[in-house]
Amino acid sequence: MKNVILTVLDWAIQVYILLIVFRVFLSWGFLPIRYWRWLIRLTEPVLAPVRRLFGRSAVSTAIDFSPAVVVLLLVLLRRWLRSLG
Repeated sequence: MKNVILTVLDWAIQVYILLIVFRVFLSWGFLPIRYWRWLIRLTEPVLAPVRRLFGRSAVSTAIDFSPAVVVLLLVLLRRWLRSLG
């Protein structure tokens, strides 16, 4: 039972990472925002607190590092979960 739960959590984290990466690519202007609002609704609850915590880059206000920080934290979480199993 423990392995099933860990596998489902691992899968869910991987899907969330892919959603964040997909959002980053779409934010470069490939599609109008109306086509990917659902993606913003899914990822913003996790990205917004990190964005507030770290703010924008001191070099340029156009660079948002929150997706990279969240993906890094999720990868570390996946590794920790895999070590439990």
